[in-house]
Amino acid sequence: MPCRLFFAVLSPQYLVSVAASLCQQVHCQTSVCAKDADDASVVASSGLEVIMGPDCGSFSPPPTNNGQGPCASGLSEYNGQFNVWRGWIADSKYTGSFAQWSNFLGAECSAAKKVKCEGGGKCPAAGGQCNANCP
Repeated sequence: MPCRLFFAVLSPQYLVSVAASLCQQVHCQTSVCAKDADDASVVASSGLEVIMGPDCGSFSPPPTNNGQGPCASGLSEYNGQFNVWRGWIADSKYTGSFAQWSNFLGAECSAAKKVKCEGGGKCPAAGGQCNANCP
């Protein structure tokens, strides 16, 4: 169950103490169709939105442009490791697969390390899709 739903039934005092232990940094080998590397970040954020935590994520290093591949005209296939900096994942052994939809071609994800869920992150410069807590 995503933390968002779990938190909805807890008191604010309990949230503060529990939030610090309920997030995982998640690394996802991700493929998207996009106009450029900035657009690739937006598409990847949208495809992985369900596990985004208090801030967003980003490719690190920048994604690789693999030419048109399976993408529509005017788009290129970008691949790389997309990091969800603080994901709504409590399980340190988390692995997950995200299926293709629209320009998001899919991702294979796994938990990297436990991190604090406190907010304060920044959205990608391209205006990527983030949760409501992203400033």
